[in-house]
Amino acid sequence: MSSDSLRTAVEAYGSAIATFQAAPAPETVLGLLAARDRIEALNADQSELPDPATLLQILSLDEQVRGLAGKIHSTVNLEAWQASFQPPETAWWWWLSKPVHRYDRYDWVWSTFTLATLAASASLVVEICSKFLTGAGPGLFGSFAVIGQS
Repeated sequence: MSSDSLRTAVEAYGSAIATFQAAPAPETVLGLLAARDRIEALNADQSELPDPATLLQILSLDEQVRGLAGKIHSTVNLEAWQASFQPPETAWWWWLSKPVHRYDRYDWVWSTFTLATLAASASLVVEICSKFLTGAGPGLFGSFAVIGQS
């Protein structure tokens, strides 16, 4: 393998990224992933490391792809593609993480609020039950008051 073919593959990778950014479509995503696969295959065939400029260009392009993870996931169902093509787990570009929705970061707040509300509701049910169910036994009104709270 020559360094020229690697440089050509890196240029194709860069143009695939630019094409995807300009027109996000499943075809452009597949072209981007295939271009990165080609670079990995060429790197695996090499007995020595490519020149530093090429490595830095690959790293820069990889960072761009990581930044496009949300856009890629909104364009295609990457999990279905992983099942179909079965790429190795070392091919990180096939396993991009879905970005967390901005509101999902606050799930803990809603969970805490829900637990506090349920605890307050349970304590009110116990308090109301004790008021209506004491004495001569539950009457019709007392039964419906308890059922309404539950």
